[in-house]
Amino acid sequence: MASKNSERDKYGVFSESLMVNRWVWVVLDDNKDNLDPKSEKFKSEARVMSLLNTNTSYWLIKNKFNAVSPAPDIRSLVKALDNKEVDAIFVAEVVFIHRSESTKQYQVILEKEKEFGMYVSNDFIEKTRCLCLS
Repeated sequence: MASKNSERDKYGVFSESLMVNRWVWVVLDDNKDNLDPKSEKFKSEARVMSLLNTNTSYWLIKNKFNAVSPAPDIRSLVKALDNKEVDAIFVAEVVFIHRSESTKQYQVILEKEKEFGMYVSNDFIEKTRCLCLS
C-alpha cells in the first residue's frame, strides 16, 4: 500500500484507490482549545510524537515540528499523550482508532488525507504482457 507520487510512478502503475489514509493530530479533549496544529506557536512549542519509522514521524521532522523521540508502538504513543508527556500525537487515524476502545477523551484533528493503492511494477507489467502475447 502506498500513496501516489511522481517518484513511485517512474517504477510502476498506481491501482485504483483502495482506501484513504488520514493523518491526524490527537490531543486530550481538555487541551483542544489551547492547541491549534495550524499555528506557528504549536509547531515550535508543542511537544509532539509519532510512531518510530513511519511516514508521519518523518513528516514531523521534515516540517520542523518540535518532535520528541518517536514511540515504538501505538500503545506507548497513546500512553505518552495520556500521561501528558507530549501535547499531541500525530498518527494515521485508522491506527489510532483501531487501538482505542473509546476516543471520548480525545480531540482528533485532520492534517491531511491521501488515497492509498497498490503499485504494480513496470517490469511485472511488461513480463505479463509478453506472456499474454505468446
